Amino acid sequence: MCGGLALGMLLAHSSEAQSAVTVLLVRADTLWDAGRTDSAAVLYRAALAQDSLATPRAVLRVATVFSWTTQTDSALRYFARYERMQPADARGPMGRARTLAWASRYAASLAVLDSVVGAAPAERDAVLLRAQVQAWAGDLGGATSAYRAWIAGHADDDDARAGLARTLSWDGKFDDAAGEYRALETRLPAEAAKGLARVTAWRGDLDAARAQWADVTVKYPADPEGWTGLGQVQRWQGRPRDADRALAQALVVSPGYAEALSQRAWVRADLAPAGDLLVAYANDSDQNRTLTTALGFGVAPPWQGKLNATVQLRRAEFGTFTGTTSALRIGTQWTPLGAAWSMRGEVGITLYDAANLFNALDPATLTPLVPQPAKPGDAQASYMLRASGPIASGIVGGLTVSGGAFDETALLMTHRIRTDGVDADVTATLPGRFTLEGTLGYAKIGNGGVPNARLGYAATLRYALARGSWIGVTGRGYGYDVPGVGDGYFAPQKFLVGEGAAHFELPRDIGWNVLADAGIGMQSIRLSGTSDNSKAAQRAQLGVLFRPAPGSEASLTIWIANVASPFSATTDYRAGGITARGRLLF
Repeated sequence: MCGGLALGMLLAHSSEAQSAVTVLLVRADTLWDAGRTDSAAVLYRAALAQDSLATPRAVLRVATVFSWTTQTDSALRYFARYERMQPADARGPMGRARTLAWASRYAASLAVLDSVVGAAPAERDAVLLRAQVQAWAGDLGGATSAYRAWIAGHADDDDARAGLARTLSWDGKFDDAAGEYRALETRLPAEAAKGLARVTAWRGDLDAARAQWADVTVKYPADPEGWTGLGQVQRWQGRPRDADRALAQALVVSPGYAEALSQRAWVRADLAPAGDLLVAYANDSDQNRTLTTALGFGVAPPWQGKLNATVQLRRAEFGTFTGTTSALRIGTQWTPLGAAWSMRGEVGITLYDAANLFNALDPATLTPLVPQPAKPGDAQASYMLRASGPIASGIVGGLTVSGGAFDETALLMTHRIRTDGVDADVTATLPGRFTLEGTLGYAKIGNGGVPNARLGYAATLRYALARGSWIGVTGRGYGYDVPGVGDGYFAPQKFLVGEGAAHFELPRDIGWNVLADAGIGMQSIRLSGTSDNSKAAQRAQLGVLFRPAPGSEASLTIWIANVASPFSATTDYRAGGITARGRLLF
């Protein structure tokens, strides 16, 4: 009798608990269907806490929300749980693969997708996701081949064509990508409009791209991708507050939209206070050694742009000469009146600590070798103003006016050399994968024994191999009105370099990045009263960068250069250095 009563009470309690779980699931489903995915996930988790096997749907949706909000470990646990409950449902491993890819764990993601596609080669979503992850991983050629192979058997799959067009854009094949998007204008007008805006942005015409994305948001206001694209371009333009508003609207339209959440993390990093550290050491075969340390702090001002302050300490040695300068610079970036052109400005002061600068004496006269050396307390003001933006379709340019202490070596510090000049630059995106860059600059050099001036120029033609990688040819040169080396800097009448260059980059938004850059060519040097001296010149650079989260990063770069001496056809001038940088958000 008592046992029957106990059993009845237990069954009643179980029925009440199951009823509570059912109520939670119904409320969660209602919130999910209304687009309130975060709130729904809270109720789904409450239901699963009472009944771990309540419903596979609850497990899948909780995993999905964790994935959208980049809570990678939690998402992976829930997707694995769903796979145990529903082993035949491809949504489990595909969700796990997508989560791994969003965390930049591309190899692991592809391994999961290889298993899914191997078991079901016709599983469309898995095939297309695998191609997309290949593209994210930098295997653009493999991704392009995968999309084309699928399209060959499914010619009417417009989503696959859109994926192909995106991959071609990332691969620098802008004309091919634009052609694919235009072919979709009648069948997928929204996707075509977004794709063409994306291509315009990657061509570098950010103002036109911003207008295209804005048009997308007007025509398709319920599409979160349009608002996200607009916000991304605004971030690239240095307008983080506008970008934040656009991305906030994307999340109003679709609260769990992963790309908007990802982009907003970068925008919030731009808006957050940040500290920067730089330590750089360089030396050369002329016995110049320089150690530079800089500490900066930046905040987002009320206007569109940035505000930062930097303190720098530089110590230089040349034989027995030593010198130290300390500098304070305050700078800002802004976009006036919402225009396409952005402005950067900086003012500062450089102080000389010259206590050890004149300890090298002429043995005959016991007087300092350097006349009128810098004295402790000497100071020079510095300034910089730059405007940059689009000039025409596919062409961007900039103009910079700047001046300040030229303190890269001990002798330059001793002479208190300064430069004041103006520089112009232009970049044109050409048909195919070609880009043409040009610069022209003129500077006055003062405070030395003889006033001087320098005219510099350069042009580079690049061919994009893949995202972040290119090959190209460069010609650059400069010359001084008064040739010589008397004021502590190398002032040739003519210095010309022509080189072939290659740049490789393995870009990752999050995680490890690798960079390698090398150039080899010929140079020609002419000093006053000398004939041209031509010889091979080489340079190389290798760098690694680790970015654990948006806005925080650490990098290390090593560089070397080997060029001909202006005084001998057999003597080389060699230089090298190492630079460490770090950034941390507060």
